[in-house]
Amino acid sequence: MKELFLIEFEYDATVRPCDLGLSVDGRPLAVHFKRVVLTFTSAERSIADFDLAGQFAPGFFPLFGFSALESTGVWSEGRRSCFLLEGPDLPDAECRVTIFHELLVSPAIGAFVRVNGHSLGHIFFDQSGAVSFAIPPRCRPDALLAAASNNVSLSSAADPAVTVIIPNYNRWDLTAGCVVWLLSAQIGTPHEIIVVDNGSAPTQYAALQAAALPVQIIRLDERRSFGEANNLAVEHARGSKLLFLNNDAFVRSECVARLAEALEQSRVGAAGPVFEDTEGRLQEAGCFINMDGTVLLRDYRYFQAQVELPPLSEVDHISAACLMLKRDLFVGLGGFDLAYDPAYHEDVDLCCKLRATGERVLLVRDARTMHIRNATVNTLPSSDQVLAAPARSHAVFASRWGAWLTTKDPQHAPTKASVHLHNWDTGPAPFPGHGVNAVLFTGRLQRNFNSYAAMAISTAASRLGPALFCTPTSYSMLRFLDLAHEFSLPKTQTATASERSLRRRKVETFIHSTCEMPPELRRYGERQILHCSMPEKAYSLTERERHERVDALSSYEAIVTDSEFAKRKIMAALRDLGSPFLSVSVIPPPISTAEDIYPKENIIVSIGRFRNGPMGGSHDLVLRSFQPWCNSSINKWQLVCVGEVESEDDVLYFRDLSFRAAAWQVRCILAPTPRQRKELYRRAKVCVSASAAHAFADQNQICLHSSLEIREAIAYGCVPVVYARGAEAELCEYLGFESVFDHPEEVKERIALAIAHADIGTFTTASRQRAARWSIERFCEEWERLLSLEARYEGHNSA
Repeated sequence: MKELFLIEFEYDATVRPCDLGLSVDGRPLAVHFKRVVLTFTSAERSIADFDLAGQFAPGFFPLFGFSALESTGVWSEGRRSCFLLEGPDLPDAECRVTIFHELLVSPAIGAFVRVNGHSLGHIFFDQSGAVSFAIPPRCRPDALLAAASNNVSLSSAADPAVTVIIPNYNRWDLTAGCVVWLLSAQIGTPHEIIVVDNGSAPTQYAALQAAALPVQIIRLDERRSFGEANNLAVEHARGSKLLFLNNDAFVRSECVARLAEALEQSRVGAAGPVFEDTEGRLQEAGCFINMDGTVLLRDYRYFQAQVELPPLSEVDHISAACLMLKRDLFVGLGGFDLAYDPAYHEDVDLCCKLRATGERVLLVRDARTMHIRNATVNTLPSSDQVLAAPARSHAVFASRWGAWLTTKDPQHAPTKASVHLHNWDTGPAPFPGHGVNAVLFTGRLQRNFNSYAAMAISTAASRLGPALFCTPTSYSMLRFLDLAHEFSLPKTQTATASERSLRRRKVETFIHSTCEMPPELRRYGERQILHCSMPEKAYSLTERERHERVDALSSYEAIVTDSEFAKRKIMAALRDLGSPFLSVSVIPPPISTAEDIYPKENIIVSIGRFRNGPMGGSHDLVLRSFQPWCNSSINKWQLVCVGEVESEDDVLYFRDLSFRAAAWQVRCILAPTPRQRKELYRRAKVCVSASAAHAFADQNQICLHSSLEIREAIAYGCVPVVYARGAEAELCEYLGFESVFDHPEEVKERIALAIAHADIGTFTTASRQRAARWSIERFCEEWERLLSLEARYEGHNSA
């Protein structure tokens, strides 16, 4: 076990080199640190020596208040600085820190010192070039941890009132400093600390473990989004209150207790502190949200001092860098929304959900937190997707919440049905003592067709017994439940798990859901079934790996796909691989049909991703074709464009399209909630799929293999208009719709034909009746027949 010393300095003065005429350097500097030595006081024997010349010595970690490293050391920058020292395991005796330094011209600069939260008084850096101070035993890590008697993190029997959740990604030193600071802050109530390591490098994770902090560490093998990492940690939380705390946020004395006290007031959904920067200035005192979704930060420009604030003030939003709320309320709202992956605005969205349900968000003046803004983000490479996320996340938030921000009408809030984790088995080993059916999904669990198809299969598998929905690295049950609700899947005996958990379980039937062809070898369960929505070539395989995978295909009892279009692609892929003959079954994923349909209105819905393309963007084609109905004085129609964005270019396209479409009173909705989408389908007469519009430029491109969205629109009574190739076209042909287009100039004509069919009414009714074959009940029956012993027996007989 290594010892950690969190050492803080607050300097009496700083000097700017430019004021002394030494250079144009305008930084406020105090002390130039050259070397730090840790010794035993009694024996004057060196324990650790940290030379800072040219590089930071192993075991010395600057946390804030330091300039860039120079060849001779590092300057403190600003009135406060803090570093973490990592030393060897020491006997219970007083030790001493000696700092070798230099100053600019001042004869001496005083500094107030704290070690592990304990005040040691003033020291003076002078022209002698060295200063030392003793660290008494009460400041040692063991004493600090012993004093934190309310910390029950590692006690399974204790019942904490508050669970503190701290995400860590490749900054174990910052996380350790955050925890040490937290333990010295007089939390004042039984609590536990959960650190969720979000896919850090192995060396970083090992260092976090070696720090031997009194925390529960949850290790994610793969990096997740900020919201998902916190959602996963919540499932391990025992406290009735949750404190989300960034590892770059350092709570002041009694901050946690004051937040917990504020949360007990009537209709308070969340409570947060006043944030200060490392210089002690007011950084953030809550936020207000403008009608366009931009966040108005209340900082030192609005309040010169913290005392100008009322003791409690209601605000629109408080950053999740330090935010407390009740666990049941957080879970009931579905946790942090996956729509904001990988980062940003998930906490703004959460605060809006609280307020839309009648809960208040309170700023607590006397709860203070120092925040080193973007301490982890600033270490990310320029290619990291998190750095490109703010624009996309803001666009999603503004699109979803724009109407509610204007009207505050609950009907305009994109809220969701409540989620109850206690109805689900979410333990580390769900369904103990039972054999399970396992669905392994190798893609990203998000709002897309492949995720939905795999989740629907797990619903069917759970009809025969407990089911595990597995991914290479587990996702949270909150995410699974959120998506299950959005996809209208019923509650089942299903729990999420990581793939490695299958090695310790009795797996009866294993269903491998992947698009990779040939699929990677997986050996679980007595029976194996392959589900492939659409085959994608597996790259970077050696010849031996390729042959092994092709040979392993014969171990699958069946191959299942979602459409006839995909089946032909799979059969062609198997022939190209030289695979022995394997039958491929088609079981279309289910859809939820509307029990009641509103009186239909003259609305056309255009669906598909917002992105640029050879035709100027997929929705542009529909927008241009819509012009005759927009300008008509009789039976005027409305066009609504809905879809997702994935990149910064997509966001720019969405904003440009929205600006141009506004002139025609065309609405554009980004990342609509299921409620918003279904509301549109209920009212609209026509649905145009723009998803495959890019195929005009290259007829050899793979067309859309999913017909899920257009099937749902048909089930709600919309007449479809789709591109003439792909799964959507096959579906429309099966249902008897003639409104398919092969060239851009045909879109206007097909929309007119769809409008004519919609006005007839009986055509739509017949289509909805045919759509009944896609019900969840029918889907589960087909999968149960495939998975049942009877089907297995019949399969062996036919062989």
